[in-house]
Amino acid sequence: MNHGESGHTPNTPQTIESLWPQVFRPTKSKAPAAILKEQATILGQSTRYIVRADVGASQNFDYTFLCYEFILVAPALSNYALSLFSITHKAVELYPVTIYSEFLDLPGNRFVRIILKSENAFRLQLKIIFAHQKVVDAIESLLAQSEGYIPPN
Repeated sequence: MNHGESGHTPNTPQTIESLWPQVFRPTKSKAPAAILKEQATILGQSTRYIVRADVGASQNFDYTFLCYEFILVAPALSNYALSLFSITHKAVELYPVTIYSEFLDLPGNRFVRIILKSENAFRLQLKIIFAHQKVVDAIESLLAQSEGYIPPN
């Protein structure tokens, strides 16, 4: 009876040699998407989820970059959504990360594009964006228009 070249019957367990390194360790830097999701959670908590943020993910057409969008959502206003910015970075590298925004346009520019080379630079830029007057005004406006809304548990 021929059982193939290995000489093992189909029901005989065999040990397969792993060719992978013994241990994979995550990088010490936090992924940009993880930072955005943390900040989305904090915004929701600070507004009692009257205004929340969603982080949506997509891939570009050739799968070389990961893309995420940071979106304000007002459930009381038929889930009105406002895209504050999006980010991209190479799928196999966390940094540099590029922030794009039409909402945060600068005078004379219709579009903002900022390249950040490290997690610290990314966090600092997010702090600046979240304190930007247009962002604060947008959140306060959504809160005012959502007056009386009680989020579901």
